[in-house]
Amino acid sequence: MDSYCLLTFQSTHQFMVAEKILKDQFEMTIIPTLREISTGCGIAIKLNCSSADLACQKLADAGFSETAFQSWIIRYENGMIIPTKEK
Repeated sequence: MDSYCLLTFQSTHQFMVAEKILKDQFEMTIIPTLREISTGCGIAIKLNCSSADLACQKLADAGFSETAFQSWIIRYENGMIIPTKEK
């Protein structure tokens, strides 16, 4: 079973600021937010789960509030997407 983490954002502006903060520090991919968890701006940052906690801490240190973004673990089971909210 493969899994990864997603960071979703309430606004496109918040996404753009987060991308700028994280892009040189983490291996990440920009993807559309999954319809199973579609929130806010519709764009998400995909990360290895081993990097997600540190990425969230970097965003908090940069002044992001707890409501500005959400962290999700995405798993696949029997061909279905199973999202679990982290915060």
